[in-house]
Amino acid sequence: MICWGIFSEPQVAIVASRQVFTIDKHDFNHDHLFYDYLQAGKNKDNAAISCGSGVIYSRALLNNIGGFSEWNLVEDLHTTYLLHKAGYRSVYVTQPYTQGHAPSDISQVYKQRGTWALDTLRIFFWQSPLFAKELTWRQRLHYFEIGYCYLVSGVLLPAIFSINFYSLLFNDPILHNGVWYIATRLPDLVFTLFYFGRLSQGQLSPRVWAGLFPVYFLATIKALRYKNTKPKYVVTAKTNHGSKELKLVAPQIIISVFGIFCLLFNLVTYGFSDLFLVSLLWVSLMLYWQWPIIIKAITGRDKISWQKQYSSPKTNPVY
Repeated sequence: MICWGIFSEPQVAIVASRQVFTIDKHDFNHDHLFYDYLQAGKNKDNAAISCGSGVIYSRALLNNIGGFSEWNLVEDLHTTYLLHKAGYRSVYVTQPYTQGHAPSDISQVYKQRGTWALDTLRIFFWQSPLFAKELTWRQRLHYFEIGYCYLVSGVLLPAIFSINFYSLLFNDPILHNGVWYIATRLPDLVFTLFYFGRLSQGQLSPRVWAGLFPVYFLATIKALRYKNTKPKYVVTAKTNHGSKELKLVAPQIIISVFGIFCLLFNLVTYGFSDLFLVSLLWVSLMLYWQWPIIIKAITGRDKISWQKQYSSPKTNPVY
């Protein structure tokens, strides 16, 4: 009934609802940060996106843009983008009305998240939202943010850590006010991590996002290659086996071990210094981000028991 009332407005092309999944309630796929906050914020600026199941489209307005987009692997994001460019509205409802399945095995998580990143980055590079004159400035920033987040994880974070490793190995500090940097930066980092943890209701989604940097790096390379040619796509399997897939997190393990090695090398070779303290802060943060993915690959499951099943949140719909 809510949807029919919303569709009485002639410019509404999409009504999307919150997704929930038949998996452990603590699994990162529930992503409270995105569904409870980011999508709700995008909705205010007419930038909420279609994101899988629980979405209803206006057939008439879809026909006006030529139907579902087939330029991207997953049609929902690009179709929403085209509808917004055509001047139509999307509406997001925070109440879930369906339950779906989500991948849990690392290999399938990689495949699904890599596909999402590839789709988003193809739009980011080849149909740049910042230069889409049909969109409002707020809509442009929302679409830019989606792609930018993948670049931060896939490119910027590894670059920052690489610079830090170089500083440790050659004792060449990038910053020369180490103690003051820690005094001002550490409270900010602690508050940010705490805040994201609260918004995520204790889930690991922000840490998993950072830990998937190899996936997002490869997606960035592929997005730059595929401008007009649509990449091949195979549906992501949703059957969870709790498989141990250690080889898939080799990049995370290597960068974590190398970070520890660089710290010890600097301490033994050059002694205790401000550079060591600053680097200790960043290497610790890196390990904090990589740990959930590594543990999941080693054990075949998240750190929290898989026996508690998810129940739909008791929230009033907001749209």
